[in-house]
Amino acid sequence: MAKRFYVLFLPVLALILTACGGGKVDQVEVAAWEASELYTNEDISDAMDVVIDCFRREYQGCTLTQISYPGDNTPEDFGACARDWGLDEAIILYTSFDVGEDAKDGGWVPGDTYTRWKWYLGRNTGGHWEIKNSGYG
Repeated sequence: MAKRFYVLFLPVLALILTACGGGKVDQVEVAAWEASELYTNEDISDAMDVVIDCFRREYQGCTLTQISYPGDNTPEDFGACARDWGLDEAIILYTSFDVGEDAKDGGWVPGDTYTRWKWYLGRNTGGHWEIKNSGYG
């Protein structure tokens, strides 16, 4: 009987622990973007999902307020980033987020709002986006 309890309890405990302690993403505004010549809407949306998931897991005490794709004409060269990482494609997204008084990172200033926080992602053609870097740059 005790063994069966652990088998049922452990998945529930894992779910509870992963739901706690991360950043808040439940009210993030996804900014509209113009059609891209480089990426499909699904490509951009998939990249946003990766960023939102990372924020939810790792930005404890912060609230993601907006995410956007700045378009194909960003100052950064997507091709150069991809080559530097040994990947086929790169994309850059921007976010804005608020830092709560209970932020645990130590690098954030409680009460501040960070805007135009960049997320650099890369992938091989047909693969999944992965975050390569983030921050002001």
